[in-house]
Amino acid sequence: MAKLQDRVKKRELITGIVAVIIVGYMLMCGWYSFRGHIDSSGMYYLGISLAVILVVVFLKERLIGADPNRENADKRIYNIIGFGSMAYSFIMMIIVTGIFNNHEMQSWKIDGNIGRIINMQLIIIFILNLALFIIQNYVNMRKYEGETGREYSLIGACFTSMMYSWLLHTLTDIHSFNKYMIIIAAIVIIELLAVYIIRFCVTNHRQVS
Repeated sequence: MAKLQDRVKKRELITGIVAVIIVGYMLMCGWYSFRGHIDSSGMYYLGISLAVILVVVFLKERLIGADPNRENADKRIYNIIGFGSMAYSFIMMIIVTGIFNNHEMQSWKIDGNIGRIINMQLIIIFILNLALFIIQNYVNMRKYEGETGREYSLIGACFTSMMYSWLLHTLTDIHSFNKYMIIIAAIVIIELLAVYIIRFCVTNHRQVS
């Protein structure tokens, strides 16, 4: 019993430390992204940051493990919100792209009001998903005794909003906007798919073994 309690405390400690580090780093990235303090290489920096955080979360999941009898309802809700947020960001930026292409505007910064409204929406998406990430980790520590959760969609939604906000602050012409929007979508989708595929392969391998 004493060994079991020590194991639970260790899981809770690791879960808490990893969550604090990730949240702190994401807040720092968000601050610079939404205030436009990232230079022209910001998108690639955010893409690398997303990959690193997804790897850290995956390694935490492998190290701590997941309860096979754990409820699935909360995970479905988190995934729906996370992927829904990303979908909303993609759809919103596609619509804006169409508007700017049709009006042949050469600069995103011509109409500051549109930029501020969209940036505020992205900030809300970032805060919502980051808050859910914190809540999910807290629930993992209290309800599931440190067992890890599926947080990839929430993290992906946060970084999607940061990348698009970076694009709003650094855009110089509509052609660059079209190109970088596709690159951002590809980065987020590819990295999330890679994590899910690797996790699926590892899980199947363990079950076979």
